[in-house]
Amino acid sequence: MEEYFDILSQCPLFFGISRQELGQMLSCLGGKITGIAKGNPVFLEGDPAEFVGVVLSGQVQIVRTDYYGNRSVLTVVSPGGLFAEAFACADVETLPVSVIALQNSTVLLLDCKRVLTGCSNACPFHSRLVRNLLKGIAQKNLMLTSKIRCMSQKTTQES
Repeated sequence: MEEYFDILSQCPLFFGISRQELGQMLSCLGGKITGIAKGNPVFLEGDPAEFVGVVLSGQVQIVRTDYYGNRSVLTVVSPGGLFAEAFACADVETLPVSVIALQNSTVLLLDCKRVLTGCSNACPFHSRLVRNLLKGIAQKNLMLTSKIRCMSQKTTQES
């Protein structure tokens, strides 16, 4: 796990958390590191929305497939990036998107319920982690709102 501490320290979810706290936190949260071969799914549309993912190596893409089978790439996530956090925190039952490895990738999966719920050890980093998660979701929301505003203009001159 320590081999990924440099990547994790760059992840917005772990801002302000020391290496020592990071080791304690990952064991407290029951983080699972898993390898995903290129082209294989991390999550498929319809899977339970329970986990927040962090890319440790490689790249994953978030895709949505419409009724006719057309795939739209929503975003590509590189090392240190988060994915699926909004769905897990929103407590939706199933994922409306798929997450597919673009390269051989390694990801850290954190159970969102364990992230959002304080543990019996009263870990000092837990509230910082929740604040970081909320800030990251809010920043993505602002970016998407701006994108929608630009995309909804009738001409490019209006934006």
